[in-house]
Amino acid sequence: MFGTNFPVDYEYGWFQKEDMGVYRDRVQFIPEFIGGVYYLRRTAAIQNFYGIVKRIQSTYHDYKFRQFDNVCDEPVFSLATAVCGFKTAGEKSPDVCFYPHNTYFESDITTGKVKYKDKYAADRGLTTESYMVHWGSGNTTRADYLLEAYRLDRISRGKPVTQTGLRRAKLKISLKVFVRRVVRKIKRIVKSTGRR
Repeated sequence: MFGTNFPVDYEYGWFQKEDMGVYRDRVQFIPEFIGGVYYLRRTAAIQNFYGIVKRIQSTYHDYKFRQFDNVCDEPVFSLATAVCGFKTAGEKSPDVCFYPHNTYFESDITTGKVKYKDKYAADRGLTTESYMVHWGSGNTTRADYLLEAYRLDRISRGKPVTQTGLRRAKLKISLKVFVRRVVRKIKRIVKSTGRR
């Protein structure tokens, strides 16, 4: 998660240490971030984190969060990450990227890495390698995202991800995205000609 880790005595954070009930003594910093969690590997640390998230969510009103009177993900994840000692990634880390405006993009969710050429970068021909951390809601209908969803689905069900399977999935996804774009274009044309 992107964000900032404030000192435990930071007075403008989403919460104050003394307002965190049973977790008060486990809070050593106050994380703040924007965005949710997309995928976590199932490790013992993450299982523990998930249990804490569920407990905080079910007893939400036992704590006092600023700006969040009702249950929502930001304060719940913020407190759980603090309790577990998970610090947020810096907002401008050179090792991570959001889904870029690109002329070339290649990703692999099994490694979390991407290669891309940003069409707005000073050196447009430069291929950048980094870790992919955020697609953004608006990009979840793109072929790149759908291909990674396919790959993740296969892995989560214990099925192999083969090059042949990836090629077939990419063709099917690309065709689906293309048809959707054509249908939207036809609807826009029909709508605009209907106004005249």
